[in-house]
Amino acid sequence: MLCEGSTIKKCEVLEECQFDLRTDVYVIGELKNRYSTDNMRASFIELTRKVVFQLKNQDGQYAMPGLQILGDHIILTLFDWGGSISTHPLHIHQCPEAFLHVLLGITFGDAVVLGFDTMISAIEEGKKKVQIIRDGKECFVWVNQLLFISGWLHGQGMTVWSGVVTQADFPELEEGQKVIIKDSFVDPL
Repeated sequence: MLCEGSTIKKCEVLEECQFDLRTDVYVIGELKNRYSTDNMRASFIELTRKVVFQLKNQDGQYAMPGLQILGDHIILTLFDWGGSISTHPLHIHQCPEAFLHVLLGITFGDAVVLGFDTMISAIEEGKKKVQIIRDGKECFVWVNQLLFISGWLHGQGMTVWSGVVTQADFPELEEGQKVIIKDSFVDPL
């Protein structure tokens, strides 16, 4: 989902928006009216600010694609906690097939392609669970709250939650035993 306009705040004030900026934005876009070196630089800086905001607020996402649309050029950038990598500017009219590939990829890409950690899943009523593979068996820890999420674009993007375990998954622990969960670093490349 792309937020429209030049700043993410414009998306917050639209009454018809039926999504939560903290959980429902998968791709960030930055739009300028023409292609130039100055616009490319300025839009990249704005795009980076928005992506950092999103990654700090979406605890189940370790990477995020970003689009710069500069007049009739498009640039796709993949951001993760290690930095970013961008395509060369593509002229939409001279490379229509590549343009469609980019749009279809971000529109229909699965969760892993879009940078989401599939071991974290949302359940009813806003509750989450984290999948843990323990001795080859799939176990779950129920997440109570987000304790910490890294706010830096460069680094391993650590996220820490508090949670509780079920005795079915962890028989050596009491039912409802409180635990701390730290994510594992994922290299999307």
